Amino acid sequence: IMDLDNKMSIAYVMNKMRRQPLDETQKNKYTSDSRGNRLVKTVYELL
Repeated sequence: IMDLDNKMSIAYVMNKMRRQPLDETQKNKYTSDSRGNRLVKTVYELL
């Protein structure tokens, strides 16, 4: 279940970023709430 949640969170963040940049509070929320936060941070660093 956790894997599915992580993938959904990452996909959601990526979709949001495609439409508009996340502000710092949203970015911090996703990186701190997700157990896959390392992947999310990598996504931000690549963009």
